[in-house]
Amino acid sequence: SAQDCWNFWFSRIEEEDVQHVKDAFAEMARTSGVVQVEYFWRHEQEGRIRLRLTGLQVEDGSACRKIKGYCRRIDESGTLPAP
Repeated sequence: SAQDCWNFWFSRIEEEDVQHVKDAFAEMARTSGVVQVEYFWRHEQEGRIRLRLTGLQVEDGSACRKIKGYCRRIDESGTLPAP
């Protein structure tokens, strides 16, 4: 389900970045604009990796919010890793 997917993703955000990610989603809701956030995430095989989420809120329903965007892995320099 969508809730299971969210729970899996959110539970793996590094503790030091949780509030930063929550703030980004709050900004999406408040501004209806595109927001970017970088954070560390615990990958099952690769351990701690850095991700950049870019998105905007496109719907705010009574049961859930719909976000349109993408998430990419980045390296420590802030760029995409080499293939």
